[in-house]
Amino acid sequence: MRRLARALDAATRGQLVLGLVAAFVISRLGYFALGVRFNDYPLGVYWQFLPVRLLRTRLLESVWHLHAQPPLFNLYLGSVLKLAGDQHAMAFHAVSMLLGLGVLLGGFALMRRLGVRALAAAVLSLGLVTSPAFVAYENWLFYSLPMAFLLLASAFLLEGLLRRGGLAWGGAFFGVLFVIGASRSLFHLAWFVAIVTGLLLARPRLRGTLLRSAALPLLLLLALYAKNAALFGSFGLSSWLGMNLARLSVGEMAQEEREDWIADGRLSPASREVPFSPPDHYPEGLFQVPPRFARVPALASLEKLNESVNFNHYGYLRVSDLYRTDALEVMRHDPGLYLRSVAQAWQIYFRSPSSLQFLGVENRRVLATAFDVYDYACFGRFPWVGAPRGERGEADFSGARYLALLLGLPLLVAFGVLVAVGRAGAGLDSNQRLVVGYLCFNIAWVALFGNLLELGENNRFRFETDPLSLTLLGLLVQRFTRG
Repeated sequence: MRRLARALDAATRGQLVLGLVAAFVISRLGYFALGVRFNDYPLGVYWQFLPVRLLRTRLLESVWHLHAQPPLFNLYLGSVLKLAGDQHAMAFHAVSMLLGLGVLLGGFALMRRLGVRALAAAVLSLGLVTSPAFVAYENWLFYSLPMAFLLLASAFLLEGLLRRGGLAWGGAFFGVLFVIGASRSLFHLAWFVAIVTGLLLARPRLRGTLLRSAALPLLLLLALYAKNAALFGSFGLSSWLGMNLARLSVGEMAQEEREDWIADGRLSPASREVPFSPPDHYPEGLFQVPPRFARVPALASLEKLNESVNFNHYGYLRVSDLYRTDALEVMRHDPGLYLRSVAQAWQIYFRSPSSLQFLGVENRRVLATAFDVYDYACFGRFPWVGAPRGERGEADFSGARYLALLLGLPLLVAFGVLVAVGRAGAGLDSNQRLVVGYLCFNIAWVALFGNLLELGENNRFRFETDPLSLTLLGLLVQRFTRG
């Protein structure tokens, strides 16, 4: 093992990259032979996506009037549909595979930049991207994998900015932050501002570079928020906050208790329905469209072509506002209900990413055994029995616990914090420690705000920071195998 470690340390960068790429290609051929195929089913039905016909024919108009989600991922979807035409599924798959390869090479490069030996960096990076859950996400048309890649890329670029300085590195770093913030509502404007502020405090000597590099991306992000404030009266990039909070509060109330609160005027009649219900479930009048938007299908169409709901309809702005008011009322008078929901969100957060039910029926079926083996071996799934599965590959993971995630992740982040403040990780310079602090900040941001504001797919949120956690694991391995 030591000979292999020394050989890898002595290998050239080109040799290492070539070896990793070869391993990646072999793994994808193996999964393809197993039956894994790219799942573009979400394109026509997912709530987060604009109707396909609008992405094809009225892309800029529809993205401009998008209030349900930040605009960039839908802009990406529409651009590929326009450019690739009937071959769009192949194009989406190609981009997704490149992102998977990017996570492999980026994770390896970042660990090497932080002093992790080549053997550990290669094994950990390959272990992540060849895992069955990662492959399932790579073959799923959604923004989880792009966010994982972009967060990892931002850490790599930050290391370059701190080590080399210059507007090129700074512009690339803050440009990636803009793309993240304009693609995923969890990464709010406050997240961007917190990073800029933290770096200014930590590196005052780079103040000029940081301010000049961050100015344009920050102004562009502010412009998107201001656009939504002007069009919809909402200073944000997603109008779903109220409905998400209602899931954690109003949606957890017993129906009888909800009816009593509605009768007393403490809740609006909208709360009679579970959040994200179809338009005809809500009181009349909520879904009237202002005349200025009547000819904008992205806001005026109640349904997509496949009869799924268009949750970007103008009416959901009003519905979400009602839910937000109701949710805050419930949280004030019954905080225990909200806190129990948050506790449930944390439980889901610590589940394997493979337990998500949206990864594709056929892929879940062919990967079911691989999921089980990997979850037992790497995530410490307990109890030690296979989860019951239906004919379509669905499984009930509600009683499972993933001990390696539940215990290991908090300890890993705690170790990262100690490294960042100089209490551990001897041999790292101040720039490297600041990068480690950046990793911990993003892991904590996603965990805290993802679990405080949403309930249901919290393990999917954690997947986006798994490459960052893996980098911390590489540092931990390096510490205990040094010399």
